[in-house]
Amino acid sequence: DITSSDFATYIELLDADDHILPLRIANHLDALGRRRVSIYATHWLVNKTGLRLLYKQLYYESIAAGQRSLEQLTIDTSGDPHNWYRDDLGEQALIRQPLLFDFVRTFDLRANKLSVKIANSTWYSKGISLEAEGATGTFEISDEYVRGQPTRSYQLGVSVTRGSGKLWRTKIVTFTPQFVLINETPVYYQQGAYRRKISANEEDDGEYSTGDPSAPLLANSGSASRGSMRSLASSPLSRPSMPMHSRADRMDQRLVLSGSGEWEKLTCPLEAGERIPFHWPNMHKSRRIRIRLADTKWNWSGVFDPEELGSFTLKMRHQVQTFPYLVKVNVKMEGSTKYITFMPENEEYPVYRIDNQTSESLLIQQEGFKATDCVEPGQRFPYAWDEHSQFPRLLRLEVAHSSVVKLLSLDELGEHENVTVPGHGGNPDRLLHLEVYADGPTRVLRVSEREELESDKKASLADDHLQMEVFLALEGIVVSIINETPEEILLLTVSKINLEYSRSAKNTQLEFSVSSMQLDNQLYLTPYSVILSPKLSKDQHIFFNLSLVRSNESKTIDFYRYFAVQSQGLNIQLDEIVLVKAWDFISLVWDFYSRREAAKDTDEKLFYPSAQKESFATKMVYFQSFLVHPFPVTISFEHVPGLELDPDSRLGNLLSRTGVLANVDKAPLLVSGLTLRHPFMTNVEMLDRLQLHFTTSSMREMHKLVGSADFLGNPISLANNISTGVFDFFNEPAQGLQLGAREFGVGIVRGTRSLVKNSVYGLFNTTSKITGTLGKGLAKLSVDKDYIREREQRSREQPRHIGEGFAHGVRDLGRGFFRAATGVITDPVEGARQEGGLGLAKGVLGGLTGLLSKPAVGVLDLVTKTAEGIKNTATQWDEAKRQRVRPPPRHFGPDKVLRGYDRKKADGQRLLYVLEDGLYRDEWYVYHVPIGNKAVLVSDRHIFFIEDGHEEWNALLSDVRGIQMFNKGIVFLFSGFCSSSIFETPTNKRVVPIPPRLCPIVYQKLLTVL
Repeated sequence: DITSSDFATYIELLDADDHILPLRIANHLDALGRRRVSIYATHWLVNKTGLRLLYKQLYYESIAAGQRSLEQLTIDTSGDPHNWYRDDLGEQALIRQPLLFDFVRTFDLRANKLSVKIANSTWYSKGISLEAEGATGTFEISDEYVRGQPTRSYQLGVSVTRGSGKLWRTKIVTFTPQFVLINETPVYYQQGAYRRKISANEEDDGEYSTGDPSAPLLANSGSASRGSMRSLASSPLSRPSMPMHSRADRMDQRLVLSGSGEWEKLTCPLEAGERIPFHWPNMHKSRRIRIRLADTKWNWSGVFDPEELGSFTLKMRHQVQTFPYLVKVNVKMEGSTKYITFMPENEEYPVYRIDNQTSESLLIQQEGFKATDCVEPGQRFPYAWDEHSQFPRLLRLEVAHSSVVKLLSLDELGEHENVTVPGHGGNPDRLLHLEVYADGPTRVLRVSEREELESDKKASLADDHLQMEVFLALEGIVVSIINETPEEILLLTVSKINLEYSRSAKNTQLEFSVSSMQLDNQLYLTPYSVILSPKLSKDQHIFFNLSLVRSNESKTIDFYRYFAVQSQGLNIQLDEIVLVKAWDFISLVWDFYSRREAAKDTDEKLFYPSAQKESFATKMVYFQSFLVHPFPVTISFEHVPGLELDPDSRLGNLLSRTGVLANVDKAPLLVSGLTLRHPFMTNVEMLDRLQLHFTTSSMREMHKLVGSADFLGNPISLANNISTGVFDFFNEPAQGLQLGAREFGVGIVRGTRSLVKNSVYGLFNTTSKITGTLGKGLAKLSVDKDYIREREQRSREQPRHIGEGFAHGVRDLGRGFFRAATGVITDPVEGARQEGGLGLAKGVLGGLTGLLSKPAVGVLDLVTKTAEGIKNTATQWDEAKRQRVRPPPRHFGPDKVLRGYDRKKADGQRLLYVLEDGLYRDEWYVYHVPIGNKAVLVSDRHIFFIEDGHEEWNALLSDVRGIQMFNKGIVFLFSGFCSSSIFETPTNKRVVPIPPRLCPIVYQKLLTVL
C-alpha cells in the first residue's frame, strides 16, 4: 500500500542467474495532494572504455545483476591493440549499455565499494568509492600473470556525476580509458624502456657513446634517461665528434636477452588520423612514451610523461637528412581521460628559433647530448630539445672553428652576457650579442654583431596605416527575461556602453567599456529586489573595461599582443524564489539546446573529447600579455520559508535540506586576478585554464561564506565592521593633521562617528542574526503551520529605525503569547475536525508544545526586531538602497500574449499580486484607478477598494448589480449584503469617492469592464 506510513523504500530484484539488483523507492505527496512514486537505481554504470567491463560489489562473491551476456564475450588482448575493439555494432551496443547498480545491504562496511574487471584482467582489489559526487579519478588493473610474458596494465578513469532532470536521484558512474592517443602524423609510439644484452667483456658503467646509432635510451621507473642521438655528420659545417659521453640512469634491475645487441621494442603503428586508447604493455617498465615516424630511418624522439598536461614539442632526427622533424604534443584532460594529440609543429611559430645575424656559423646542441645542428649566417633555424624531459634544459652554443662556447637558457627572456670571438689573421676581436625574446609564441635566440636599437625594433610599426575606425556609444540597453508561465523574472540593464574599434594592416584594437550594470529581480514578495549591482566609489565611473590588441600579420594562430579585463566589485543578492525560477528557465533552454544537438548527432563516438571532437584542429591562440584584474564580490542569500519546492528537482531538494542554515549576509569574497606570461594553447585549453583558475580562486574563498552565515551571527561582518571603525578612528585624525588644526578636529569627529556607527552596526547585526535563527528553529517546534507562515510573513518587514523595530518587536511578543493561549484550544479542535481521534491527539500535543515555544519565540522576535532597528538606525543616513530600474514587472493578461511594457497595467498587476501577501495572485488583473493613497482594483473575479496597500473591502464581480455616478464619486450596488468587519452594519452598496474630473472617465471604464 503506497499510502501507508510503512511503505517500503528498498526492494530487491533477481536476474536469470539469481544475482541481486537492489532498487530504491521515493514516495512523496505534493501540495495538490498528488502522490509521486519514483522507482530508481542509485547508480548507472556506463562503460566508454571500448572493452568489456564486469562489475561486482567488493567482498561480495557474485557479480552484479544483468551481466550474463557480457560474461560470454571473449576478448584477446595478447596481440595488436587495434584488434581489441570490435566492429560488431551489436557487441559495442552491449558493452556501452548502462547497467543499473546498487550495493546489496550487508553488515560489512568495507563492502560499499565497487570492484571492476576489464577484458582478461584480474579484479580490482582496492575497490572504488561511488560516494563523492562530481569526483574524478583513475585506477589501474593488471592482466592475469603469465610466466615469461610481460604483464599488461590497464589504466582507467572514473567519474561520478549526478543525473539531470528526472534522474537527479541517480549517480552516473562513467568508466573511460585514462589515456587516448590521437595521431595527426604517421608515428609509432613506444613505451620508454629497452632491453639489450651486455656482453661479458663490456664494462657496465652506464655510459653510452653518442656516436653509436644503436645506443639505447634507458629509462627507469619514473625518470627518463639522458640518452643520445646521432650527430649530423652530413652537415656542411661538420667537425670531428667531440669526445663527450652522456650519463644514463641505471636500471633498477639489469635484464639480459639472448643475442648480442638484441632489442625488444614494444611498438604499435598509429595511422594518420587514428585514435586509440593506450594501456601500458608492460607494467614493470618505465611509464614514458617516445615516438618516431613510420620510416625506420628516423630515430626515436625523446621520452615524455603522459601525465604531463599542456603542450610541448618532441624532436625526431633522420639518419641522413640534416633537418629534424618536430612534433607538437598536446596533453589535455577532460573528465578522467587524458587526450594525447600528436600534430606537426607550427611552421610559422615553432617552440624555439635560432636567428643567426652574424657572419659566423653557429653549432648548437642540448647540453648533455652530442647531436649537433649547424645554423648558417643569416639563417632562421627552428629548434626543439632532443630530450624534453631533461631539467634543467640548457643550450650549448659554439662558434664554428673557434673555442668559444656559451651555455644559456632559451626560456629566460632578456639579454645574456656578450661573447667575444677572437680575430684571425690580424682581424680584430668581434663581440656577439645574445638576446632571447618572444616573437609571438616562439622563444627566439638572436645572435648579432651589434645591439639592435629600440628604434629598429619598432621601425615596422611606423608604416602601420589605419584602415578602419569605428566608435559606438549607447546610452543603455534593457533585456527582459520571461519564462514559460509567462512572467518576467529578471531585468538586465546595461548603461553607457562605449566601443572603440580600429583596424590597420598590422593590428586590430578594441576598447569596450560599460559604466554600470544591474540585474533586477522582477518577482513579487521577494527579499531582494536587485540581484546584481556594481560597487562603485564616487570617483569611479567605469564598471567594466576590456582592452585588446590583435596582430593581423599572423595567419596560422590568433596572436594577441595585449589583452586586459578589469571589473569593479559586485553585490550579489539571491533568494530561494528567484534561484528556483532562474534554474527552471536555464534548464528549459538547456533541454531545448540538448534536444537539438542530440538530433544532429545521435551516434556518439568513443575516444573523442566531448567538448570538441577535433580539438587538435583547433586554432592556437597566443597572448604576449594577458591580464585579468582581481575584483571583490559581496554575496547574500536568503532562504524563503514556506516555498513549495519540486521534490523531483535537484536544486529544490538541495535547498529544502539546507533551510535557514543557508542564509548568508554580505559575505566578502575576492576573486583573484590572473596574469599569464606568453601563453600559447588552443582556444579550448585557454577556456579550461580560465575556468580552473576562477574555480580554484572561488573555492579558496568559501570559508568566508560559512563565516557570514546567519546561524553563526555573521562573525566575518562583525570583524570587518569593527576593524573598519578602529582604522577610521586613527586614520581620519592622522589625515586631517597633515592639512591643519581645523581638519584635525574634523578628522576626530569623522573617526569617532565611524567607530561608533560600525561597532553598533556590527554588534547588533550579529545579535539579530543569532536570535533570528533561534526564533526560526524554535517556531518549527510549535508544529502550527498557520503560526509559522504568519510569523514568516511578518519577519520580512524590515524596521527603518529603533522606534519602529521596538514597535514590531512588542507586536510579535504579544502575538506569540496570544497564539500560545488560543492554540491550546484551537489546535485540538482543528485536528479533530481534519483527522478525527488521531488529529485530536496531535492537536493536544501541538497546543501544549506551542504553549511553551510560542512565548519564547515572541521574546526572541522582540530582541531581533529591536536589534534590527538599532542596526538600521546606525546606517539610516548612508547611501540609499538600490531600487529596481523598472519597479513593477511586466503585465501579462489571460491571453498570455507578450506586449509592449505598460506602466499603468504593471502597477495594477503588482497591486493585485501583493495584496494580502499574495492571496489573490492566481487572479488576472483587469483595471484599476488610483485615488491618492486609495485605489479601486478590478480583477477577473473580484472588485477591491484598497487604502494604503491594504484591502478595505472586496466583492465578487458576479455580485455587482450595477454602478451609479454622482458628483463626488461612484456607488456600487450588490445583490447581497457585505461588510468589512463584524463591527460594521451589513449593506448592499458601497460609495467610492472619486475627484469630479475623473468621475466620467472612471465610470465609463467600469461600465465597459463590468
